[in-house]
Order: sequence, then structure tokens, then C-alpha cells
Amino acid sequence: GAPLDNPDHAYDAVMGAKAMQQRLRDLEAKLSQWGTANLHMRVGIKTGNVIVGNMGSEERFAYTALGDTTNTASRLEGVKKYYGTDIIVGSTTVEKLDGRLAFRYVDLVRVKGKRQAEFIFTPCDDDLLLKLTHAAFDAYRQKNWQDARDLWLQVDERNPGDPLSQVFLKRIDDFEKNGVPDEWDGATSLEK
Repeated sequence: GAPLDNPDHAYDAVMGAKAMQQRLRDLEAKLSQWGTANLHMRVGIKTGNVIVGNMGSEERFAYTALGDTTNTASRLEGVKKYYGTDIIVGSTTVEKLDGRLAFRYVDLVRVKGKRQAEFIFTPCDDDLLLKLTHAAFDAYRQKNWQDARDLWLQVDERNPGDPLSQVFLKRIDDFEKNGVPDEWDGATSLEK
């Protein structure tokens, strides 16, 4: 929504992120012909109020965005390393889109410096993958480990090498081996 008012900023942000990722994949094919290493890009999207404008001093001056929403988007961008997804979208953005785009659950997370947990998502156009992921995530949050494991294995079968299923299968193994902490509310605390 800045510097010009854009009532559809949430949609444009997600579509822009998807377009950037596709362009990078297209570019990778050309770069591999030259022997260049693969490039990776992460995108974190969060909708909310920020302070936007030219900021700084005479030595360093830039157009930027500041605020809690910006900090959270940055933290979401950084969790790609953990979840293996290219685009992470916060719940406020998904809510703003009102069902116009489809998203897979990634997790329920508590980012550093926050007490309130938030659902995070990634865009997904595969209806069956969406349904399987949502069912697997629900079984996981209900501590129904066997159903959750079976569903995450189906997710991995649908999307071979699925990074989310690998994360949750490992967690389920850890919980079955070591037990679930008493204070566990289904959220994952992200320390970075």
C-alpha cells in the first residue's frame, strides 16, 4: 500500500513473490548452462501497519519500512531454512485475501520477541496436497501421532521430498521418543 495506495496489496505481494520465484527458476536453467551454482531466494510476507518513507541521515538515506510487521516479515523470510519453502505468508495476509488464493499450512509459530503464536502458510495450487497437509497438521496438533504420521507420509507421496512432511515426521518421532512438554500448545518457538 505504499508509496501509492493499493487496496489489493496483499494479493499483489503474494503474486509478486510467486512471479519472482518462477523467474528465478527460469533463470537457473540458463545459469546451469554456464556452470553457475543454483540461486535461492526466500520471501516473507506479512500484512499490517508500518512506517514507510525516506529515512536516515545525510550519510545514509533510504526509502524503507519500519515496524513490528516489517520485523515479523523478516523473521518469516528467515524460517525458509527450517521449513524448506520459498514463500512464507503470515496469517494476516491470508485473512486479507479472503480465500482468493490457496495456501498450505506450514506451522503454528511463535517468532522471537512475540508471545502470541501465528499460523504461517505457503502458496499451493494442488487441492489434494492442501487437503492432506491440513489433515496432517490437524492430527499433529491433536497429538494423534499415528494418524499424523500416516497423513504426512501421504503428503510426501503426493509431493516427493516434501520438506514440510520431513519436519513434522521428525517432530513426531521426537515426541514419541521423548514425550511432549506439558506446556506444549502446538506452536513452535522460532529463536531466530
